[in-house]
Amino acid sequence: MALNCDPEWIASWSDSFGANDQYCLKYFDKTPFHNLDEGNYPTKYVDIVTCLPPCAGLSMANTTSGDKANNPRGCSAPSNMHMYNGAEFAMTKIKPKAMMVENAPALYSKMGEEFAERINSLARSHGYSMSLIKTTSINHSVPQERTRSFFFLWQGSKVPLLAPIKRDFKPFHKFLKEGQFASSELVSTKGTPSSDPLWQFIENKYGGCTKQDILSKVAATRMTSTWNVIYESGWLEEAARVVKDERTNRWLNYTLEKKKAGKNIMDGSMKLAWFRTQSLMWKSLPHLMHPYEDRWLTVAEGLGLMGFPSDYAAKVSIPTKHSNVICQNVPACTAKDWVEEIVSALNGEREWVEAPNGAILRQNNTTSKNTMEPIWAL
Repeated sequence: MALNCDPEWIASWSDSFGANDQYCLKYFDKTPFHNLDEGNYPTKYVDIVTCLPPCAGLSMANTTSGDKANNPRGCSAPSNMHMYNGAEFAMTKIKPKAMMVENAPALYSKMGEEFAERINSLARSHGYSMSLIKTTSINHSVPQERTRSFFFLWQGSKVPLLAPIKRDFKPFHKFLKEGQFASSELVSTKGTPSSDPLWQFIENKYGGCTKQDILSKVAATRMTSTWNVIYESGWLEEAARVVKDERTNRWLNYTLEKKKAGKNIMDGSMKLAWFRTQSLMWKSLPHLMHPYEDRWLTVAEGLGLMGFPSDYAAKVSIPTKHSNVICQNVPACTAKDWVEEIVSALNGEREWVEAPNGAILRQNNTTSKNTMEPIWAL
């Protein structure tokens, strides 16, 4: 999307990532693929390498911890090594002018500092310098507030000062109503939004209002949930009394007792959005109500919210049972914008600076003031 051409090649560890890679490879069906598990290394030089490793190790959505967890959160999480291995592979086998790797926002922060410094040390040992960007997809033309980090490895001892990015976006409801989406399966087949007991309770409280009227009130600025609307409106005790569905009533009373005890809850209720969504994850995308029709979103709409090319959904045909793969990607429009910044830097259109004492350059694209101001230490 950034360079108006297909990749020169794609390389991956198929034993680990074959299930996720299958759709990428189906879309880029004419692009050479190298299975690194078979020692099939690409040899063709490229100026830019991009890499999308797992983010569970530094993701706040990962709640596992302890010695018995398969992939606990933190700098020592096993999945983080894919970032390290991917970077080492690129710097030793390809030697590009620049490399871009996407991951969870924690990599930019104190929580990820230890691992970031490991990458930086590796980069320095191979003649590269490192910079880190924190950004949000809502600044990259889609109505999704998805905060991510990107780290860049630059050949040589200097790093470029990348420019701020803040593109306009259509509000979520207009994005879905006015967008052109390929025919595709729903991301969930569990009932319909209108049959949800909590939504029915909210509709009753807003008697006479349309679904659009309700959504424009309760989700005017951010994505919310049916439970959260009930709780913030002071209706939780009433809902716990009057909602007849046995399972829902039992859960409402459970949450009521938890809140009375000053404790938090795991909110698995239906998600509502009008202006924008939060980060689309397995806990939100299958439960997100369409603002106009009585259904969940389609795979094509989910991909659209992730900034994918308009022809992607039609070509790859992701089924409902695999729709979570949508959430396991960096929004394509977000990555595209930073690849364009790499190109501008490599073409001499950005200022290059020497990293003091080999430090990591951090720039924050999520702030309203001093956006992308150079930061050399946390």
